[in-house]
Amino acid sequence: MKLLLKQDAWNYLLILLLCLLSYYGVTSNGYALDDNYYLTQIPQEEESIFSVFQKRFDNVDYRPILVFSYALEKIFNPDMDPGFSHAVNLTLYILICVFLYHFLKKLLKDYPSLLILLILT
Repeated sequence: MKLLLKQDAWNYLLILLLCLLSYYGVTSNGYALDDNYYLTQIPQEEESIFSVFQKRFDNVDYRPILVFSYALEKIFNPDMDPGFSHAVNLTLYILICVFLYHFLKKLLKDYPSLLILLILT
């Protein structure tokens, strides 16, 4: 049992390292493409942070989760530094990879962990 826990710890560490290596330097990038448009759609202080789910920005594009995440980031990072936004997204990506690995491991319990890691990457 201890060996399995140790193996899982190494697998989680490998996932973390692969994610960090894949997105090395992402925090030094600026905002791109339509980010500046969505940054202007963040609710003002007098509005509720949840008001993004009630607004319609235009007829084509509706991304309330994106604007909601920017609004949450603005609470912790009032200057809206792009590096902070990218670090938050990288952290969320790593968490998703860990949860996906855990889910695939439960789903494919008869397969070795290394194969699941290969599927994940």
